[in-house]
Amino acid sequence: MVNASDSEECRFQNANASRECASALPRWVASQLPEFLRGAARETRPDRDCYTDLDAGDTPGGALDDGLDNEGKTELYWIHLMEYEQTQLRKVYAARMRQLRPEWDVEVKEGALKVDFLGAVSRCGSGFYLGRLEQWADAIERKEYLPLMEVLRVGIKKKKTNASAAKSVTPGTLALPSCI
Repeated sequence: MVNASDSEECRFQNANASRECASALPRWVASQLPEFLRGAARETRPDRDCYTDLDAGDTPGGALDDGLDNEGKTELYWIHLMEYEQTQLRKVYAARMRQLRPEWDVEVKEGALKVDFLGAVSRCGSGFYLGRLEQWADAIERKEYLPLMEVLRVGIKKKKTNASAAKSVTPGTLALPSCI
């Protein structure tokens, strides 16, 4: 038989156990897309007929057969289809968030730099991207907001116009000699 004090203690312990893994984060952290919705944007649905068919014995890229049915299409078709579907789901997600929180777009815009800063800090420990992270931080210090992922992907190249002109910095541009 369980008495009332034991029952109260059990409920209290169960309540604490269920909160052990709950995250308490600022609202701007929640303004980023969930991981499964992140990816390349593809607005047009890939046309199945425009992709190469696999022969009966072929496996994509010489990989081992994983038992999944690729329905006779190359892996590229499935990658493009996933990108398209993620793009559509991002639209649904954004519309639903706007419905639940009318100020959602403002929160996303205001939280973008904070989310990028959090991403930069988390990448520092790995030792990769340190040069590009420094470029990004320098650009932010100059009050030039460039999205972190863009800087990590292409870096920041300095564009020269001539020797006397000030250097302008744009993401992903090539530095060409002034004689070209």
